[in-house]
Amino acid sequence: MPKKREVVADTSALLSLQSGDLLRQIGERYTLLVTESVVEELQDFARHDDELGDMAREILRKGEFLDVRTVRTTEEIPEVESTDNEVYNLALEEELMLMTDDVKLCRKIEKVETAFSTYFLGFLVESDELTTEEALEKLRSMRDRRNWKENMIYLTTRKELEKLL
Repeated sequence: MPKKREVVADTSALLSLQSGDLLRQIGERYTLLVTESVVEELQDFARHDDELGDMAREILRKGEFLDVRTVRTTEEIPEVESTDNEVYNLALEEELMLMTDDVKLCRKIEKVETAFSTYFLGFLVESDELTTEEALEKLRSMRDRRNWKENMIYLTTRKELEKLL
């Protein structure tokens, strides 16, 4: 079996992938690199008896798809959480894409390629693992479960997927 591609993922991206029931499918094709602080954030969410807590517990149960790495922070992005600086530095150190649904963080990052979790929907359509209609349904599920309403992530991805119809 060929080596899986790697991508750095933050907490928001993992929650979104789980909300679209995509984590297992993506984890079978990609190694999802995370920091210890991402795992800690998931554990914090998992303590709550709500939908985010349910999703976090499910992600932690699927831990075989997560490769937890320790990283030294060599560059800091001002005005962001320490976890964000850690995943940024991991992506920088490993020269990998950072998967995040934190729009504000994306705007502040310059040295690392970033993508929203919904990037994988297009990937799965292009590789014939999902139909465009299935991808749009998963996107709607992500929107509803993550309470995105009509935000930039949803609107941009919907527009790109509709081009594939």
